[in-house]
Amino acid sequence: MKDIVLKSKLEMAKTLYANGVSLYYISLATGLSWRVLMTELTFIASHENIRQKANAHVHKL
Repeated sequence: MKDIVLKSKLEMAKTLYANGVSLYYISLATGLSWRVLMTELTFIASHENIRQKANAHVHKL
């Protein structure tokens, strides 16, 4: 159950961040610590960059 709640909060954080909401307000809205937000959003951003580069490489072929 705890994992579901955390995943939901992270999805909400990702959506808010993508829409330009500051990390301060995301932290307030989700109740997640600054450290958790930075770790997870950095991981998500790096994963998205890797995926976009892979997709761009496939489209070039």
